Amino acid sequence: MNDGYIKVYRKMMRSRVFQNEGLFKIWMWCLLKANHKGQWIIIKTGRGTTEVWIEPGQFIFGRLTAAKELKMKPSTVWKRIIKLKNMRNLNIESNRLYSVITIINWEFYQGREKKGTSKVTTKEQPSDTNKNEKNNIYAQNFLSFWKSYPHRLAKKKAHEAWKKLEKAENITTLLPTLLDAIEKQKQAKEISKAKDEFTPEWPNPATWLNGRRWEDEVETKKRWDHATG
Repeated sequence: MNDGYIKVYRKMMRSRVFQNEGLFKIWMWCLLKANHKGQWIIIKTGRGTTEVWIEPGQFIFGRLTAAKELKMKPSTVWKRIIKLKNMRNLNIESNRLYSVITIINWEFYQGREKKGTSKVTTKEQPSDTNKNEKNNIYAQNFLSFWKSYPHRLAKKKAHEAWKKLEKAENITTLLPTLLDAIEKQKQAKEISKAKDEFTPEWPNPATWLNGRRWEDEVETKKRWDHATG
């Protein structure tokens, strides 16, 4: 993770993140921290340890470690991480032991270039993307959904449901709606748990897709931001 490089596109200068120097610093830090390939990470859990599988574009997050590396207050780091989450730059999933940050669309923006190629033009990029999708059973749109969905089980069945959905819908247009629905449902479950109410578990992703569960009505009037990490 300390070797190699990341891609930074010039159009970032027109982004909302670029307008805030503190937010931009944390965003760049997240990009630099993200794994470029999947690997098992060992995490201390009190007296013992546990192993966590981290996908490309993910990394283990802790507020205190981040604050030390960024030279910011832990509360400031956390607020800006939540802001980046709300801006759909990243997702963060937490439990009582650790948090995992996922950079949204990591594969699309950080995909490896062909050997001997240093530049990719705007005209070339869609063609290259299509080729990558043909060579990879899981296309980028599906992977974006998969990484956003909290209960990642039965990937093959989920992909079959996704392909079925692609035949009925314009999946590129629908994807933002799916991701937004997932985030709202996450918030609703956080609220329910904070109130000690019964909170149903997430269905398998194939069930969620086949049942068009993104159309469920959820209540997200209150936010419960927990200081995890």
